[in-house]
Amino acid sequence: LAPLAALIAIGAGWWVYYRKQDDGILPRRLKPLLMFLRASSLFLIAMLIISPWMKKKNQVPEKPTFLIAMDNSRSMFQEDDTLDTYDKLAKQIDALESSLNQDFNVHRLLFGASVRSGKKPDFSDQQTNFEDLFKNLTRLYGNRPVQGLLIISDGAYNRGLEPSLAAAPFPFPVHVLATGDTVQFLDLAIGEVIVNEWVRRKSLFPVRVYFKTSNWGNNSFNIQIINNGRVLEE
Repeated sequence: LAPLAALIAIGAGWWVYYRKQDDGILPRRLKPLLMFLRASSLFLIAMLIISPWMKKKNQVPEKPTFLIAMDNSRSMFQEDDTLDTYDKLAKQIDALESSLNQDFNVHRLLFGASVRSGKKPDFSDQQTNFEDLFKNLTRLYGNRPVQGLLIISDGAYNRGLEPSLAAAPFPFPVHVLATGDTVQFLDLAIGEVIVNEWVRRKSLFPVRVYFKTSNWGNNSFNIQIINNGRVLEE
């Protein structure tokens, strides 16, 4: 647009001072100067008008991003673990970060009850929520050139969706470094509770509770449903 504006300004200056024969009103030697001043002023006015439509493109090279998320929940630190075990793990992660920094901008995070920046876990979170992790990272990095996410966790969770389901809509590749003891323990958990949340006051209504077990075999267990200290079902 700038060259076009310059041509129009010069043409307008010529039109004003040279389209007619010399009438003797203006000295001949002043016409080039007046034409230059007229063309310059018209060019500046045109540039002020078209400047909002002029764009300048700058290409700034940017490294892609790689995310490392460390589980900070209490389940990560077992009773028979030693600090030396986690010192070794921390050194391995630091070495991995140094290696990745050559080609990526590495962002380190901690997750559990919440997601936040950090490198040094204290394993104090009472919750582990993978669904919250994936949603937060999608919101924070969804429009950035993220090449992958490395999750360091024992896989135990007590909030949100199952990790594989929570990761399904995540837009970036996910890598997992599994930690913890591979020995399987007895586990009993509430799988699902089905209840009508809208009922008449003081009226009876059904509650359906599903439990799931792991590695119980033929072992027996006792389950109680309690409300305000009163056993409703056993």
